[in-house]
Amino acid sequence: TLPELERICANGRLADALLPADEGLTGIDAALLDAQSAARFATGREVPCVARPSECVRVYDPGGVLLGIGELVAAGGLRPLKVLQFAPERLMSEPDSAQD
Repeated sequence: TLPELERICANGRLADALLPADEGLTGIDAALLDAQSAARFATGREVPCVARPSECVRVYDPGGVLLGIGELVAAGGLRPLKVLQFAPERLMSEPDSAQD
C-alpha cells in the first residue's frame, strides 16, 4: 500500500521495495552490446547484432544496464523498439555520428 511504501522510504529502504526494470522480461532473449553500439541504440538507431532473428530481445549495455527492447532483423541488425534508459554520461562519444 502507499502508506507502507512511505514508511519504507522514510526508513531509507526504498530499494528493498523495488524490482529490477527487467524483472518482467526474463522470458525473452537478451543481447549485450559493446559501448559504441549501446550509445547508438540508446539514441534510437539500428546497430549491428550477430544473433538469430527474433520478435524482440532485452538489450543491455556493457555494464549490464537495461537499455530497452529491440527487434533482431534478418539483415543482421538490432532495431530499437523501446528505449528505456538514456544516460549520456554513461555512453561513449561516437566518432561516426556525423555520417548518420
